[in-house]
Amino acid sequence: MYDLVYAWQREGLGATEWPIIMAWNSHYSPIILHIKMLTENYVSNIQPQKYANTAWYWLSYGLAPCPYDTYVLCKLGPVPMLFLLGGIATLGILVIKEIRFGSSPRRGSKFNLFFYSAIKKFASGK
Repeated sequence: MYDLVYAWQREGLGATEWPIIMAWNSHYSPIILHIKMLTENYVSNIQPQKYANTAWYWLSYGLAPCPYDTYVLCKLGPVPMLFLLGGIATLGILVIKEIRFGSSPRRGSKFNLFFYSAIKKFASGK
């Protein structure tokens, strides 16, 4: 719903018949508005307390004023972010150890044997 706020404030559609314009004018389609919002990092510039007791009160429940790419860091702080990154790294290492692309499969590892045989079939063109 941030696209509506963007359309009303940045694009100036609030004073017009915005549903018709957003439906029939390709420059104001929701997809284009979302792309513009993301490239301008619009959500991080929204001040939620400004909309607290208005019809736009729901703006204070979402991402604002955190940017999309650092939302977890912005909302929770550095410690949960470090745990999350550590968990992702650990999971990645476990997957790489299990798959071991390019090596022969270990006995007893059905997961590795499946991927090894699939890669061999793909490489041979069968």
